[in-house]
Amino acid sequence: MRPAFIALLLLACRPDTTEPPATASSPPAASPPNAAPERPASPLPPNTIQPDRVCVVATSEHHQLRAEFDCTCGEPYACQIARRGDALELAFERIPSPAICDDCVPSRTTCALDRLAPGERVRVTLGGRELGDLTANADGWLPAGTCLPIR
Repeated sequence: MRPAFIALLLLACRPDTTEPPATASSPPAASPPNAAPERPASPLPPNTIQPDRVCVVATSEHHQLRAEFDCTCGEPYACQIARRGDALELAFERIPSPAICDDCVPSRTTCALDRLAPGERVRVTLGGRELGDLTANADGWLPAGTCLPIR
């Protein structure tokens, strides 16, 4: 391939990082007097992608949280999991490809997770949003096959 064509292809396939124009916002709705303040979602890195669901899968040595994507170009994904108190904070990053894509194929990636304390309950979050709670069994493993849908 000619170098000029390759450079043009790389420029055309990079993610859009422009900010949308600012718009006037309406005043926030009043919250109930006893409502806990909502934690603001932290901004996600530019290549972060939101899965369609997160499921628990088990292997003979550990368990994993698997992100499932219904429609992707088949590019690889990286998984990050951070333990913060009783929360498992997840992030999934798309590893960009210079190819032009018009496919729609299912894809998935997993994050390995160490054994938990028996009966331990953890909150699963993605980008500051609560996805749900999972509770470890008597052996410290999360229930395989359990899925948390992304709303």
